[in-house]
Amino acid sequence: MKHIAEVRSTLKHRAEQTGLVRVPTRCLRLLDDGLVTALAETYRVGPLAQRGFAELAEIPSSFFCRCPLDLQATIFNRIAHERLEAGVLPLEVGLVVGEGRRIVALSRAHLTLLSAHDVFTAAMAMAPPLFINDQRGIEVFEVVLSGIVGITLLVPSSRITCSKDDTAVAGIDIRHDDLGGSGTQISVFILRDVCKNEVVVHSDGKVKPCLLKTKGARRRMLKGVKRIAALVWAGLDQTLGAYKQLTCARVNNTADAVDLVARCGGLTLSGVERREILLAMERDELGPGDTMFHVLNACSRVGTHDTTRPEAWRRKLLFGCGEVIQGQLDGRGVA
Repeated sequence: MKHIAEVRSTLKHRAEQTGLVRVPTRCLRLLDDGLVTALAETYRVGPLAQRGFAELAEIPSSFFCRCPLDLQATIFNRIAHERLEAGVLPLEVGLVVGEGRRIVALSRAHLTLLSAHDVFTAAMAMAPPLFINDQRGIEVFEVVLSGIVGITLLVPSSRITCSKDDTAVAGIDIRHDDLGGSGTQISVFILRDVCKNEVVVHSDGKVKPCLLKTKGARRRMLKGVKRIAALVWAGLDQTLGAYKQLTCARVNNTADAVDLVARCGGLTLSGVERREILLAMERDELGPGDTMFHVLNACSRVGTHDTTRPEAWRRKLLFGCGEVIQGQLDGRGVA
C-alpha cells in the first residue's frame, strides 16, 4: 500500500528516467553480445524487448529467445533487412528505454504516448473533494506487469455493509499501457473486506493512443482520461448499491450463474474451471448461499487469488463480475 503522494512521486520519477526513443528501422541493429545499436547509441535489451524484436521481424519468439545471442543477431539483422526492403516493416520504431540504458520494450513510434504519471494526475484532478480531503484514509496499490501500470485507489468514504460481518469498499482502478499498445482504461473497483476479493466494473470507454502527427493529440487524450475518470468517481456509490442489491437476487442454478459471469467477461469455462469456482462458493468465509452475490464472490475469489491462472484469464473473470453489477445498475437485472 502506498500514499497518493508517494505513488505520484514514483510515477513522476519513472517518467523522467524512461522515455520513448524513435529511430528509423534501418538504423536498428542487434550485436553479437546482445546489445543494440541505434543512431550511434548502444543499449542493453530486456526480456520483453527481446520478444519485441522477434515479433517485429515475425520470428517465433519461443524459438528466437532460446537462440544464442550471436545467432539472434544474425537472424534478426538479415530478416529485418529483407522485410524492410520489401516494404513490409514500419519505417520507424520506438524503443522504450528504462534506467541503465536498457530497452524495456518496443513500441509503436507513430503514436502519441501519455506517461502513467500524466494519466494518474489527470484522473486525480477529477476526484470529488469528499474523497480526497483525508488522503491518509485512501488505500493506494500500484503494480507494473509487462508495461501495464495498474493503480487502484480505495476510498473509505464509499463503503457499504453487505452482510452482518462484512463490508465492501469502492474506488477507481487505472490500467495504463506504458508501451502505448492498448491505451488507458479507468474503472470502478470494489473490494470485499473479509476475503479481499476484487471486482472491476467496466467504465464507459477507453482512451486509446492517437497518431503522433494528429493535431492536439496529447491534449485530446488527457481530456478523454478526465472525462472517463469523472464518470467513474461519480458512480462509486451507485455501483456499490447495485452490488448490495444482488444479495437478494436468488439463482436457480449456481453452475449456470457461474457460466453467465464468465460469458460476461468473454470466457468459456472448462469443467475443471467451473468446479473450482463452485468449490470456492462452498468455502465462502460467510457461508454458502444461493444468490448472485454469492456467485460473484466465488468468481471474484478465483479471479483475485488463483495465481496459477494467467493474469489475462483472471482479469476477464473479474470484469465478468463487474458486467453483472453494471447490468443491475442499468436496470437489466440478472439474466
